[in-house]
Amino acid sequence: MDTISFLKKHDIKVTKQRLEIIGVFLKFRDKFISAENIYAELISTKPGINISTLYRNIDMLDKKNLLHKIINDKGCGLYSLILIEEHHHHIICEICGSTTPIDYCPLKGIKEKLANSGFELTSHKLELYGICKNCSGKKSK
Repeated sequence: MDTISFLKKHDIKVTKQRLEIIGVFLKFRDKFISAENIYAELISTKPGINISTLYRNIDMLDKKNLLHKIINDKGCGLYSLILIEEHHHHIICEICGSTTPIDYCPLKGIKEKLANSGFELTSHKLELYGICKNCSGKKSK
């Protein structure tokens, strides 16, 4: 999917800055990326972009439920554009940061048990961390 189609599909006004930001997310589609890394990528090609513009757009995409957000072990927010619209979880490499969606929900049974006890589970996230096959044998950061 190209950036203009993505923005139009989600009723988001097309601007030059948004095209650049979505372009960075698409470039790193298989990784979670920090706002700082997105900004570094943006200023390498568009030095005039403001970091506050980036944060406003990240906030807007998050409010529209178009971003996966995780917090790494250093407390830093990492983001990935939601390109798979059905419910899924991720496995994340601790070394290279690559992500792979898990196409099933291991929490389905828990949701059913909670419903039987009168608790309605409305959402959940599951990220599993490890080392991908490309990084096996490398030391973690």
